[in-house]
Amino acid sequence: MIPDHGFAWYDSEVSEIPMEDYNPNDYYLDEDSTEEYIESILVDINKRSFCLFGSDGNERNVESDSVEEFMVVLSLIRDVVDEEIIYYVEPLVEAPN
Repeated sequence: MIPDHGFAWYDSEVSEIPMEDYNPNDYYLDEDSTEEYIESILVDINKRSFCLFGSDGNERNVESDSVEEFMVVLSLIRDVVDEEIIYYVEPLVEAPN
């Protein structure tokens, strides 16, 4: 079960739609809309977390409790969100001795 993180689009719409029935064109805002939307997402694989940046300047951090939960959320983001607004933190890698 993925926890509620306070985003209406996530909680009430996307989580209820089987991905094969998902049409991204159903979720675009009108040009004159004043609703907040996600401008970019920063994925931190090291921390298993996501930082969502909203159009109104809001910022939401979503931390996963497990690898499985992180992968489910990451898959959802990759399926639903435009690639151009997804950014990744450089992974921490130890150099071999």
